Amino acid sequence: MKKIIMAMLLGVLIIGCGKEMNWYKAPYAKEAIMAKGEVDKDQISEDDVPFGGMLLARKFMSETEKEQDVFYSYCKRSMGNNAVLQIITANNFKFDKLNEILKEFDYVVVPFTEEEYNQMMNTDPDIKNNPLFKDETDFFMFFLVPKKYIK
Repeated sequence: MKKIIMAMLLGVLIIGCGKEMNWYKAPYAKEAIMAKGEVDKDQISEDDVPFGGMLLARKFMSETEKEQDVFYSYCKRSMGNNAVLQIITANNFKFDKLNEILKEFDYVVVPFTEEEYNQMMNTDPDIKNNPLFKDETDFFMFFLVPKKYIK
């Protein structure tokens, strides 16, 4: 099962990385540290890189710094373990603090393509059935990938 999920995530990364014209709903591209190149899926597989993820509601940006630190601590801990992270957030997410962490751990943002975005919106029960997202029409969906896996 882990290999199937990893293959699926790698497929998403390969299609979307470094092809700006395929980036979908990524108005944050100017404010985030974006990937420039393609994901080295073979190296990620060879290194057996762990995967993780986080789903953030609109209220995340209005929470206290202490509450937000849970997310940023998770990112730091995961990046310290060389993990690839899938992040789905409401479209009010600000990249300031995340960019600092990306620089610290030498990571980049790889946005979803339109196809990947639509598939996630139509199939992910965490989005479809979550009352926090019932009024959301637009999300930011992206991966955080170690820069060493971008060629």
